[in-house]
Amino acid sequence: TAAPAETTTITPDSAMEEEEDDSQQTNNDETATTPPPATSSLAILGTMSDVGKSTLTAGLCRVLRNAQIRVAPFKAQTMSNNAVPALLPGTTSSRRVDPEKKKKNPTSHPESTQQQQQQQQQHYGEIGVAQAVQAQACQLLPRVEMNPILLKSGGKSGTGAHLCTTVILGRQHWPKTTGHGNESSVALTPNDKMELVLSAHQQLAQITQAQVILVEGSGSCTELNLQDRDVSNLPLVRRLDCPWLLVADIQRGGVFAQVVGTQACVSPHDWDRCAGIVINQLRGEARYFDPQIIRDKVQGGQPVPVFVVPYLDHLGLPEEDDMGVERRLQKEQQQQQQYSNKGGGGDPDERRRRPITVIVVAYPHVAITNDIAPVEADPAFDVQWRRHVIPQATTTTMQRRDKVVVILPGSKLTRSDLHWLTVETGWGRFLTAHAQAGGRIVGLCGGYQMLGQIVEDPGTVEGVVAVVVEDNDDINNNNKTAQQTTKGLGLLPICTVLQPAECKLVQPLQGKLIDAPDGNSSNNVAVEGFELRCGRSEVLLDQESRDVHPLVQLSNGATDGLRSQGIMGTYLHGILSSPDARCSLLGMDKEKWLPLQAPNAHDLDPLDRLADHLSQCGLDADTILKMIGQS
Repeated sequence: TAAPAETTTITPDSAMEEEEDDSQQTNNDETATTPPPATSSLAILGTMSDVGKSTLTAGLCRVLRNAQIRVAPFKAQTMSNNAVPALLPGTTSSRRVDPEKKKKNPTSHPESTQQQQQQQQQHYGEIGVAQAVQAQACQLLPRVEMNPILLKSGGKSGTGAHLCTTVILGRQHWPKTTGHGNESSVALTPNDKMELVLSAHQQLAQITQAQVILVEGSGSCTELNLQDRDVSNLPLVRRLDCPWLLVADIQRGGVFAQVVGTQACVSPHDWDRCAGIVINQLRGEARYFDPQIIRDKVQGGQPVPVFVVPYLDHLGLPEEDDMGVERRLQKEQQQQQQYSNKGGGGDPDERRRRPITVIVVAYPHVAITNDIAPVEADPAFDVQWRRHVIPQATTTTMQRRDKVVVILPGSKLTRSDLHWLTVETGWGRFLTAHAQAGGRIVGLCGGYQMLGQIVEDPGTVEGVVAVVVEDNDDINNNNKTAQQTTKGLGLLPICTVLQPAECKLVQPLQGKLIDAPDGNSSNNVAVEGFELRCGRSEVLLDQESRDVHPLVQLSNGATDGLRSQGIMGTYLHGILSSPDARCSLLGMDKEKWLPLQAPNAHDLDPLDRLADHLSQCGLDADTILKMIGQS
């Protein structure tokens, strides 16, 4: 339904507020409240992956919420490497977010507390970003019950094992970040998983007092080889005894085959529950697409209504997974033909309109790529995702170093991606040359760790990586082996120690950028976001002796990240969300930034715009309530 453009980036504080002391109840206290009215569910299932289920669900959530219906989102199991903090069971009341209420600082912990103690005390787990967007559409605080099973998957470790991490109700249950993809990392049978999902669904209804729960499916609803293990699609619909919508994407081609083929794979009893078919992302004139063609092809049972949803541009909601990165990288071959020593290819007039070039390094295990979405949506920045096309560190490139910024995003496997940067490709040499010439580099989470001197993995959390600090290196003073240690880029004086899942820190944070070497927040640039990490970084050198100082002064009194001239690193995901922070970190003059922005670009909430769009397509609140029998 949407194209990545003018972006709303979801950080926890855009949908969270600090809870009062009396709201820190146990789960038993919450579930002991007056039982909610009967909760109805509507499932949004797809003909395949990436047909727009997440965006459609978010839009329908806002449609109902704007009609003063208490609604909550739910997705039993999702596969996403874009995760955000969500409240754990027993940490909040069922209060809704007042969109007009001024935000407060989230609960936080002193920096001096040990990391594992922090993780045990914190009130946050993690869920997929799509469910956090949907929670915002419902004006609810994100909760782990909204996404009880989160799978983080993709790529391989240095030993060739498939990356597979399982998060159950916000907590990572696999102590290592690698495991064989055909093995279950958590000893749950399909029946166990279904009971877990149903319990989470019931708890969500009780805590939120929802009248309606919109249940998003996973992938295709008719993966016949997975039916005995499916807990997200039609087996869940049967257990909930709820109606469902079928979403097909006309942009993917073969939309008639998508719908008819799905019906052919669905039992008549399941198809009788189908409340409608959504033809998503129609481009061009809607009058040229006759829904009656679909109705004529669908056989048996009651007539199923068809809703045609035209393509909606410049919506820019965060993406659920990293498929968008691969789509961006498809342009690399074209860029390679057009590339010049000036730092990139493309239309020269367009490049002149975007004064700052931002090169994002897409290493094999890149993660939490939504950090870059606000930069992509900003017309002041020419964002180029690169994997195999490495800029040439020539004299011409270095002369415009103040116009080229490199971002190292998050990583699922920091040591493997660091090895890829420094050994398997020429990125390490380019980054070193760029830094020596005074260019800017911004490292986010895993990217921050890579900027340091060394990354240690004493418990081989990430498995075996084939690179090791050389024997004659000064920082190799503890007989580190290839299984434990990887040499960093050496651009910041930090040492990082990776830690197991039980030490993961997940919490929203707020603060201000520190611009002056004395540590004062002189430029008063506010930032907010969240940390989600399994590592601890320590400064190796006296900060004053190297003109090195923290990057962010947090509202809890601690500091985050490090800055050494143009080299910056932080654990704060979402730090680039605010225009002031983007301009400060990426070297854009704010006075020159303002004329580049579209007038009234941020006046309308994209979720309200999406809800209005869906209502105009016939998916209004009354229609949805009729589907679930609440009209």
